[in-house]
Amino acid sequence: MGHDWSIVRGASIPLFTLLIAWATGASEITGANAAVWAAVACLIVFELLAGLRARSTPREFALEGGVGVVMGLAIFALKSLAH
Repeated sequence: MGHDWSIVRGASIPLFTLLIAWATGASEITGANAAVWAAVACLIVFELLAGLRARSTPREFALEGGVGVVMGLAIFALKSLAH
């Protein structure tokens, strides 16, 4: 687990979102939807932070953000296919 700790850190925000939804008495579907939204938001933020950290040009920074948005849309597409 120590080797893959970055995966655990990346999953912590959606997991905590799910736990908060459960603790507040939200339904399972509401908690799962909140966790998916949190995961998508994290993807976009992480991509933008990667662009900032790499000192990207504005064009590269926009590309980083676009990649995050596309990955988020892919998550929603897969979620809708599963239902």
